Amino acid sequence: MSDMTEILTATTAALTNLNKDTGREFEAVSAELQPRLSADALASWAQMCHELATAVWHGWEPARTYMALSAEVLDRAPEEILLGIGRHGLLLTDFSIEPASAYFEGVLKVLALRDREIDELVADVLLLESTGLRLREKFSHASNLLGDYLRTAFHVLIESEQDAFSTWVTIADDAILRERSDVLEFLRLSRSSPDVSWLYIGDLGSLAPTVALEYLASFSHFRHCLSEEHIVQLESLISQLAINHETLGGLFDQLIRRVPQLDTREQGILINLLGRLETIPMMLALLDNLERLPVGDERIMNAWLAQALELAGYNPEGAVAFIGLESSASTELLESLQGQVCFSDCQRFFQLYAEAFVGHRLKIDAWSASQGGEASLPGTDGYVVHLPDIAAEYADHDANFRFYKVALMHQLSFYTFGTFDFRFDNQLRAFDAFFERFANPAFARLLFRLIEDARVDWRVAGRYRGIRAAFEELKADALARRRDIIVRTPLGHYLEALVQIGLDGEISVPLRNDAVARELKARLLLVRAPDASIYDTMRCVRDIYDLLVTDCPEADDSSYWLEVPAAVNFRGVIEPDTVSLNLQMNMLEDLDLEFFDDAEEPSLGMSIMMDPGDVDPEDVKQADLDNSGMLLEEMNQRAPAEKSDEKASGPTDQEALRELFENRPAPNDARVYHYDEWDCVIEDYRRRWCTLYEIRNVDEDAEFVDEVLRDLKSVSSRVRRQLNMLRPEMLAKVRGMTDGEELDIERAIELIVDRRSGISPEERIYVQKQRKQRDVSALFLIDMSASTDDPIPDPDAEAAPPAPVFDDDGDYLHDGFRAADEDNLTEVPARKRIIDLEKEAVVLMAEALQDLGDSYAVCGFSGYGRDQVEYYLCKDFNEPYNRRVKNKIGGIKPCRSTRMGPAIRHATEHLLQTESRIKALIILSD
Repeated sequence: MSDMTEILTATTAALTNLNKDTGREFEAVSAELQPRLSADALASWAQMCHELATAVWHGWEPARTYMALSAEVLDRAPEEILLGIGRHGLLLTDFSIEPASAYFEGVLKVLALRDREIDELVADVLLLESTGLRLREKFSHASNLLGDYLRTAFHVLIESEQDAFSTWVTIADDAILRERSDVLEFLRLSRSSPDVSWLYIGDLGSLAPTVALEYLASFSHFRHCLSEEHIVQLESLISQLAINHETLGGLFDQLIRRVPQLDTREQGILINLLGRLETIPMMLALLDNLERLPVGDERIMNAWLAQALELAGYNPEGAVAFIGLESSASTELLESLQGQVCFSDCQRFFQLYAEAFVGHRLKIDAWSASQGGEASLPGTDGYVVHLPDIAAEYADHDANFRFYKVALMHQLSFYTFGTFDFRFDNQLRAFDAFFERFANPAFARLLFRLIEDARVDWRVAGRYRGIRAAFEELKADALARRRDIIVRTPLGHYLEALVQIGLDGEISVPLRNDAVARELKARLLLVRAPDASIYDTMRCVRDIYDLLVTDCPEADDSSYWLEVPAAVNFRGVIEPDTVSLNLQMNMLEDLDLEFFDDAEEPSLGMSIMMDPGDVDPEDVKQADLDNSGMLLEEMNQRAPAEKSDEKASGPTDQEALRELFENRPAPNDARVYHYDEWDCVIEDYRRRWCTLYEIRNVDEDAEFVDEVLRDLKSVSSRVRRQLNMLRPEMLAKVRGMTDGEELDIERAIELIVDRRSGISPEERIYVQKQRKQRDVSALFLIDMSASTDDPIPDPDAEAAPPAPVFDDDGDYLHDGFRAADEDNLTEVPARKRIIDLEKEAVVLMAEALQDLGDSYAVCGFSGYGRDQVEYYLCKDFNEPYNRRVKNKIGGIKPCRSTRMGPAIRHATEHLLQTESRIKALIILSD
């Protein structure tokens, strides 16, 4: 016993010299353990504490943790376990205290698990120890990594069942074989996924280790948005996929993005749908287009997906395109199942409908998919009437088509019933000038929109009985949808009342002043008169503004927050000044008034170079104009008035108009068209697959055409002669004429017989050749791809160019000419390019066709992939062959690559819009 006392005393002294607190703690713990340990075990324990404290810098910290757990171990396990724990901790103190500290702290936490048998806990600790040693062997100096592993392992041990923990250790063994970053990521995921089933991860890892780690990385996301039932469904699906796939990373990423957007019921439907699909690309296509699919309607989704699965049996890529809504068959089936109407399927009908209704060219198109907010509502800018890309307001197909028709008719009615004919204060922006007269212009604009929407709808219903029922049905539906609208301010109640009256309904919102309410309705109904005009609307705006301001004085303050009523879905939006100005500029372009190019053609456009301010708006009003283009005629009829000094000192309205012309949209703001494209792989059209930009602002070259006509004068003459030879073919023989170039033999014989018979003969025995107007339209489509910049090969060249020279390694050195010979080389004249030859051909044909009288257009095309096909319009069919057109043809130059299909489709549509009986598309390409 005296020897043991000396050992303990010496160890206490050594530890005290190292760290006083460690010495005191050793003295206390050794006194507690002395009666519970054998002499040899106590000596070994004391020596273990000393070695731990002196093994590394600050080694006394893990030594004190070991002392603290010693009594706890002896309470539940024999002394051999205590010594074994100490030996393993000592083994971990190679370079740092962190691994040993993490190990001892973990053991201390495990001992607190009183509901588990000590033998099971010891077995689990031995498992993690063996894996830790393998990690220590592979990453010998990575003390932090080893400590991180031990903390994570004890965390999982405490949180998991024994079978699950042993599975985790097995997975950790596999993870150790990877890179250090992979091990760290696995440990991080292990700590952040306490609810994961390690048994499932283990089974998944036996099928595809990478998939198991990917799912582990995604589990925390799924746990927050999926129910337990759906997680079980998802795990079953993943196990099936892991049999044939080494990785599912893209699928997990998409699920993480899309699943939180669905409610619980839709999540279950989605997982079931994914389980029916056969390939990962099909699943990704479904997830990519989830927001465009009626996921909540299981009946529609199952019927639609059945067609895709049938297609997958013989055309897998076609099935992917089908699910991705890139196939015409797919969208048509979905529309028929869902009842929605696609604008592209009705565009031709709407275009003809609009032209017949308005009486002039007005393009009807859909908003692009990238635009949102108010861009999804119907609207117009004077060039185009925009409608939503998809009409899915109602479950019934006919109802959705009716929505399209009413929305289009509402926009067209602004043109038909004179909205854009408004003139005020001699200003180009007449509406802005009118609204600025109010203290709160924004409130006046809002009133105008609500009142004018009601007026044009009433005018349509009064004049066109065929569509009256459709308007009444959509008005009733819009009124019913407004029952649950929450209105917060008294002024908002009045504005909502205006909307309800305009929808032919009774006021359902509470109004605080009944007298104001009655007067409001009476004044609004004034614009319901059969002949109500835009000026009646403006008077109504003024009257109702004053009426509402009396009850809500705050509305007269421009800083007041206006509670704007919810939009009526089929009415959309309107910017009247923008449309009015664009209509006027369109008229100027149609008349080809080139009043900016005074040096070349000073006589053009001089008739409109007076100030629009000279036009009296009352005269315009009294003229009952049919469209805003009449303003130009009014301007032409007036002589320029004398300008005052004050007027001359500032910018005129005509200068403002000139500025508007100079700031027209750049080519990047060209008109956009979408075209289907046939895909031979999926054996179907890909819907709206290519995006084409029609560019009218083309670069110009003022010298090219003149040079061509000068250099190719003889060729131009031959082309003219050859085309003039077609003239006899344009003449029709008309028989029975009193004079002509030929005799009609049969009639001449009849005349001789009649004379000899004594009968009065018919003297109409001649044949005339009468000229008939040709009915031909031709479109010249020029390839402007980069390859047309290549020079035309010289057929007279005798010697081939020197071969390029390479070094011994096969690297290019030079083109075969020696640098020393460069000074002796004679200058070779530049050869004509392919694009030059194309342009020359078009110029010669255009000059000849002027005499022939055929209608023709000149266009070019280039592009960059399916999303950027460029279509340059140099000359339209109804455009004269003037100096501007010649300059545009001269300015044609090589651009990008060749995407011929969309350009041909657009050119075909361009040709179909002509009324000629014969339509010719002539493509010039290399």
